[in-house]
Amino acid sequence: MKKENLKLAKTIVLNGKIDHCLTGDEQYQATGIKTVHKQKRFSGETVEVEMGFAFTQRLEDEIGWAYKNADVTYMISDTPIKNPEKAMEDYIKFISGAPKVSRHHSYSDLTGYLWTSEDFKIGGHDLLNVLNVNFGKYIHIEIDLYAAVPIEGKKKK
Repeated sequence: MKKENLKLAKTIVLNGKIDHCLTGDEQYQATGIKTVHKQKRFSGETVEVEMGFAFTQRLEDEIGWAYKNADVTYMISDTPIKNPEKAMEDYIKFISGAPKVSRHHSYSDLTGYLWTSEDFKIGGHDLLNVLNVNFGKYIHIEIDLYAAVPIEGKKKK
């Protein structure tokens, strides 16, 4: 499908540390992105609040099969990425293509839960593998999702 037949429908921006995150199901934890921010308490004390989500679990819910194309721009660093606008161009990666995200559990009638299969690819580029290879590092990733533009029918006279 040509890109002129698509319109930007949604942008997902994620920034944090590549780490294990709880899934809330039989898998227990999976590779994801954790963010940490400072939050003031009622007492006035400031504490760090950590939030994390499993990458494919969240993206499967957000992307599903609704989008025809995606542009992904990302940067990985050894330190937190506080201002991606000032990132050196050599470290920014860009991929584009059809998004494919899936996550499913495998079970046995005898033993119950066995494993979870996860997949997240953009145009054949395996982003879950990118996260796993860079586990413990920091990432800033922007995912622009494009949907098909409805073709307008002929107007009645």
